[in-house]
Amino acid sequence: MTWFHIAGLAGLLAASPIVFYQIWRFVAPGLYPNEKKLVLPLVFILYLVFRTWTARLREAEDHVFVVNRLYLSTV
Repeated sequence: MTWFHIAGLAGLLAASPIVFYQIWRFVAPGLYPNEKKLVLPLVFILYLVFRTWTARLREAEDHVFVVNRLYLSTV
C-alpha cells in the first residue's frame, strides 16, 4: 500500500505543473486585465503547494526506507 501511495504522490507531483498550466490556458482568455493581476498570489500559493508535495514525497520515501531497513535487519 505504501508503494502505491508514493507512486500516487509522485504522479501528482510530476503532473501538477502541467495541470496548472492547462487550467491557466483555459481560464486566462476570459479574465479582465485587472483580474489577471490577482493571479500572481495564486501562482505563489501553487508554488508552495508544489513544494509541500515535494517535501511530503521525500518524507514518505525516507519512511519507507527506514521501515524496510528495520524489517530486513530482523529477518
